Amino acid sequence: MAKANSRLNINTIDAVKEVIAQNLKALRIKRKISQAKLSKTSGVSIDTIRRYEQQNVDLQQLNTLLMLALALDVSLGTLFSVDAGEAENVLADIRQKVNDIYSLINDQENK
Repeated sequence: MAKANSRLNINTIDAVKEVIAQNLKALRIKRKISQAKLSKTSGVSIDTIRRYEQQNVDLQQLNTLLMLALALDVSLGTLFSVDAGEAENVLADIRQKVNDIYSLINDQENK
């Protein structure tokens, strides 16, 4: 059962990373700011910005996310927010993955 919980956590974290990546890139493009300019404004390396926009987000580094949010003139919460339609898609994906995990567990228990 521990494996199922860790798998669920990984899927949930991946969903959060996807939201942050999409929001960061969308906000940057909306403000017509290049990655290089955002790097200079925020003090965050361009490589880190690229990684974040590619969903390679270190959620333990909230100070980096805060610097990016400040440079984009948005709250930290804005990077984590999703619109209602997107939230439903993320939740549906998580639900499907949870169901897949339970199916795998049941299959293994029935062997």
